[in-house]
This record gives sequence, structure tokens and C-alpha cells, in this order.
Amino acid sequence: MTLHRAYLALGTNLGDRPANMRRALDLLGQQVGTVERCSSWMETEPQGFSSPHPFLNAVCLVATTLSPLQLLAATEDIERQMGRTTKSRDGIYHDRIIDIDILLYDDLHLSSPTLTIPHPRMQLRSFVMKPLREILAFCVLVLSLIACEQGYVAPSEGGASGSEGSEGSDGSNGSNVTLCVGRTPTTSQRMVLWAAGEKVETVDQDSLADDYGCYNLSLPQGSYHYIVVGYDTPLKPTISTTEVTFRQDGSLRAGNTYAASGTLEVGDTTVVQQATLGHVSARLRLMWEGTFPLEAATIKYYYTGGSSTLSPTTWKGSKQSRQTVVLPLTDHGSTELTDDVIHDLYTFPHTATDTLCLRVTLLDTAGATLSEFEMADLPVATGCTTVFAGGFFDDYGYLYDPIPDSSTDPDPDDPDDPDPDTDTDGDWGEPYIINL
Repeated sequence: MTLHRAYLALGTNLGDRPANMRRALDLLGQQVGTVERCSSWMETEPQGFSSPHPFLNAVCLVATTLSPLQLLAATEDIERQMGRTTKSRDGIYHDRIIDIDILLYDDLHLSSPTLTIPHPRMQLRSFVMKPLREILAFCVLVLSLIACEQGYVAPSEGGASGSEGSEGSDGSNGSNVTLCVGRTPTTSQRMVLWAAGEKVETVDQDSLADDYGCYNLSLPQGSYHYIVVGYDTPLKPTISTTEVTFRQDGSLRAGNTYAASGTLEVGDTTVVQQATLGHVSARLRLMWEGTFPLEAATIKYYYTGGSSTLSPTTWKGSKQSRQTVVLPLTDHGSTELTDDVIHDLYTFPHTATDTLCLRVTLLDTAGATLSEFEMADLPVATGCTTVFAGGFFDDYGYLYDPIPDSSTDPDPDDPDDPDPDTDTDGDWGEPYIINL
């Protein structure tokens, strides 16, 4: 059966509120599906009605096989099991022991007499948007494109219970679009928007910022094209509708990169669009072992075969690039180089898998060559790591080859051929080892 992901708002302002929240989450896990993530709980004053009882609010992500209407019936049944007997109707609100609301369901747009998805008033409620953005920051790229006549601004502290609480707005500074971008293991992100071929907005964010991954924009109604890139290079990428390029130290250089592109429509109704920020780079990791001379200072890597330029149409390398990277050795202080010297090189493969030609040069402090060798046909793959472990002055080396099926050791009878490496370092694909 198909697994769907739904974002639910929870609110309670009667009785033991933390216990109510825990029980609601337990019942959702038992009767709806797997609760994959829950936001922190926030306390808010009632809005839309008077009550001495403050609310406790949260948003959770549930993986479920239920249809939208089945999910609605299940959440209402949980409310009844917990003691709620009446629902708020026609703008008249009440205290309640629990309130569960469907905010989002995949990328579905649904309008029926009993259920509207996305929730038509969620953008007006900070007690919904704040916890929603909190858990979206750890999930896939979600573009919450919220258009309304009076506009919507970034939520601040405050709010009331779940879906049927207050109608209070956070105010307006002209923003009518909110983009919530999932955090990627990169240091920065850049978002660019175009309308009718003309660039209309560029927003840069740093991963250390409190609002990293969330953007508030003011856009007229119309059609837009967006590109979002998460990256690790010191200099910002140049993004156009035809290519994405990275420059560093005067030369082209790829880095660890995630990206997404698509179209969006901004109108006078609430629009929610979901997309995935995909991993588009390949990594070649070099782990140096063995004895090095004391005068060794840096290693220069010159490699061809991949690309430092991306096509935003295919998210594959679009040009044949020559990349040069010079990286320092650690201060080993002796003739033995420790095993924590790891250098990472990145490229954008032209297809799902590609090959690189690499020239490696060991340099002294004056830049003179101490040793040099070349490796050809090094396999790389999008989202995977190819690892070379070896030394300049030894006759051995081995390679982790990022072929998708990593469950089989290519030479199990060879005692010098280690077992497959299972440390994927985040969401990098799982490689396996072959002999050189």
C-alpha cells in the first residue's frame, strides 16, 4: 500500500495538557501510522475566544496508508476517545481536551464539504506555522506558497490551539509567500526566482541563521520558476535558468551540493507545493597512509572527466571541466603521516555514474614536486563517495567503488580486500571496495 505523509496540528488547553499531548501522539501511532517527527511544544494564549486556560500546541509528521478522508475520520475518533464531544463551528470556539487538524497531505490539494487540504487558515496562525516550520526544516524541501489578499508574515510567538482555534493573524509586512526549505548538510543555500524569464528575487541563507531554510517573500500573482541550491563552497554559485556554476580562487570548483528546481503559481488562494532537494554531487575521498618526508607541505589534485557546472534541467554535469585543488597536509611533525589526513574532491557527473582521471602531486613548501602519480577511470556516482586509500611511496592502494549494489564483496576470498564499508557519512551512497 502507498505510504503518505501528513502534517497534523495538535492543541490542548484542558486537564493535564502534557499528558493529553503524549496520549494523542500515542493514539496516532497506534491508529493512524508512524509518527516520524514531532515539533517542540509551545504554550499560547487562546485566540478567537476568552478562556483562562492557555493552550499547548505542536505539529507532527505522520506516515500513513490512510486516505485523506480516512485520516480525518481517524483523528476525529481519537478526539472522541480522549473525551472531546463537540467541534468548533462557524467561528465559535471552545476549550478542548484535544484538537487534531490535518494541515498537509503529500502535495495534495483537496476541497470537499468536510475537508480542505492544505488547511485554509494555517498561514494565519503562528501557533501552527512556527512548529510546522520547525519540523519541515528537517524534512524534504517544502515550498509553502501562501497567497492571500491581506498577506502573511513570518510567524512570531503566540497563537492558540490546533486547527479550530483563533483566526488571529501575525500582522502583515506585505509577504504573501513562505518558502520552507529542509536543512541539508551544507553551509549555505541560495534561492532564485524568475518570472517571464526575468530574475525577480535572490535570497542567500547561512546554516547558522535561526531562520535557515525559511523564506518570506512578497510576490504578485503569476507564474514563477525557482531554483534552490545548497552548497559548501566559500563563494556563492552563479545561478541562471540554463546553468549553475561554482568559482573559487579564480577557478571553477564543485562542492558538496543539493538542488531543486520547478515552477509555482501564486494566486489568491493558499498554495502548498512540495519538492525534494536532491543530492547532485559526487565525492572522491582520498585517505593518505604511509610515510611522508618532513618537507611535504601540500597535495595538488588535477582532475578531469566530471563537471563543475550543473544543468538545472537534468541536475547533471553540463560541461567537461578541468579542476585543480591544492590542499595542505596536516602538521604531522615526523616522518609518519597519521591516518586522519582526508581530502575530499567533488564533481558533478554527466550521467548517474561517470569516471575521472586524476593526477596527484605531492609538493614541498616551495611548491616543488616531491612525487607524482596518475589514476585513470576512477568511478564516481551522484550522491556516492569513491574512496581511495593508499600512499605515495607504497605499492598498495584500494578503492571504494560507488556501484549501487554494495551488498557483495567483489573478491571475498582475498584477505587483503576488506569487507564493504557501511559508513555512508550522512546520506552519501554506500560504496564497496575493489582492488586496484
